[in-house]
Amino acid sequence: MKEQINSFLQKAQEELNACNSLKELNELKIKFLGKQGELTSFLRGMKDVPKEEKPQMGQLINNARNIVEQKISELENKFNEQALNEQLQNEKIDITEPSKGIEKGELHPLYKVFDKLIDCCVEMGFKVITGPEVEQDYYNFEALNVPKDHPARDMQDTFFVNDNILLRSQTSSVQVRAMQNLKPPFKIVSPGRT
Repeated sequence: MKEQINSFLQKAQEELNACNSLKELNELKIKFLGKQGELTSFLRGMKDVPKEEKPQMGQLINNARNIVEQKISELENKFNEQALNEQLQNEKIDITEPSKGIEKGELHPLYKVFDKLIDCCVEMGFKVITGPEVEQDYYNFEALNVPKDHPARDMQDTFFVNDNILLRSQTSSVQVRAMQNLKPPFKIVSPGRT
């Protein structure tokens, strides 16, 4: 039986080395390791092996199984990688190429009006000034003389990040910054989200 196992192992390795596709590999896997496979027939034949030789034969069969399974696993990985590389080559898409037939969007009507109003102000000599949307309490309330107990400071009217930082609740904070940085006389418009 030892010679048969060694012969099987040599034949299996030769056939696996000659294998060229995943389909062939699956057929060989069934032939060698399947329920009716050659290795399974050795396991069935263990009942005829003398008791003192069973451990040695069992180890020999297990070693043969491990070698065949490892080779099959290596080939499966190789064929799967080849198939993936082929697929990637055949299905290559140039993502930098502009797509066909996509219509471009358009500004919301309110933004169009917003832009027209800003253009009108600029034509009249106003300077457009913007500021941060996350603002300090000083610029949003203190510098505008809004007292600490004013309803605008309530949590439902103003979104506070912490005690001193908040989301701007008015664009007047931009006016405070402009008065600190610009020399009078000046005309400004401070558009933006609040």
